[in-house]
Amino acid sequence: MNARSSSAKAVSNPAKRVSKTGSGVRAATSEAILRAAEAVFADSGLRDAHMSAIAARAGMAVGTLYNHFEDREALLDGLLALRRRELLDRLDAALAVGSGDFRARLTRVAQAYFDYFTEHRPFFYILLEGEIGACAAMREEIYRRLERLVRRGARDGSLRADPELATAMLMGMLRALKMRDFYTRGSGPISVEKLVDFFFHGAA
Repeated sequence: MNARSSSAKAVSNPAKRVSKTGSGVRAATSEAILRAAEAVFADSGLRDAHMSAIAARAGMAVGTLYNHFEDREALLDGLLALRRRELLDRLDAALAVGSGDFRARLTRVAQAYFDYFTEHRPFFYILLEGEIGACAAMREEIYRRLERLVRRGARDGSLRADPELATAMLMGMLRALKMRDFYTRGSGPISVEKLVDFFFHGAA
């Protein structure tokens, strides 16, 4: 039985697709593979990243990869699981700091989030491209229209915020409400009035 067919028995949970047998050397090899995979996914894209390229970046044989991950999808799942765990650990650490008022705590959490994003920016960019997919053109056109609207509001004095930041925040708010509707399976109507009020006056 070859390494690929053997590893095909891995369960669907990404965290369990990485073999837990062996010593710390095996764990270190898995981490090296994940680091190489992150670089190749970022350079080549999710669809064009090949196991052979990942193996070459990690400095090992392709068969070694299949000893740890059953296929490219399992490798990506393992990488996502690792990055998710690391990010959540940082957010939890920031939340655990008890000093300061709400603004200070919120600042720490936001800083932890964006620091991690900056450290892994190329990989998150490629994930974002995969998430946007075929809707990329449509979302860009929506963004440009919102940008024109916001700049008009800045010119007539209705908005004092930086137009680029305000556009990004407005776009994010619209998308966030759609995501809330998805996660809650339409638990309630989307209030346009509340959205506009939040955009103008914030949460404070």
